[in-house]
Amino acid sequence: MKKWLLVFAGCILLARPALSQTSEVKPYSPDGMDLYLLIGQSNMAGRGRIKPEDVETNKDLFTLNKEGEWTLARDPLHFDKPTMVGTGLGKTFGLAMLEKQPSRQIGLIPCAVGGSPIDAWQPGAYYKPTRSYPYDDAIRRAKAGMKNGKLKGILWHQGESDCKPRLALEYEKNFTR
Repeated sequence: MKKWLLVFAGCILLARPALSQTSEVKPYSPDGMDLYLLIGQSNMAGRGRIKPEDVETNKDLFTLNKEGEWTLARDPLHFDKPTMVGTGLGKTFGLAMLEKQPSRQIGLIPCAVGGSPIDAWQPGAYYKPTRSYPYDDAIRRAKAGMKNGKLKGILWHQGESDCKPRLALEYEKNFTR
């Protein structure tokens, strides 16, 4: 009997680290999450230095990761340029929305592409520095995310790549389109 008790206690001690790790919580809100699309350039993608609080999670704040799966949100949210990404405004925005609506779940859909001019944000446009199709990828990811909620807003930061006199005349037309 003592032998079995020792074996049982040993198993519990060995399993304890695995049992104490928090697993990713899947969103099960009956009426779905409030979703926000995060698009634009590097300031949206995030290039800030990551601090310990940036990787802390909240049980009601999710992000659609690169693989298209919902995970608890932690910085960096974006993956446009893996060697450059850092903290940005997305997670802070999500936490602010949770303060205003504590009974909701918030889903962030990161799609920003650092350095991309507004011309890269149109159907079929290829952006060579990130080997991506910013507009098409954002639409695809938004549709995937909307299986778990409703799109409530789009946060767009666009600017410095288009800050040239010859591009200014086309900017309004491109942004509206």
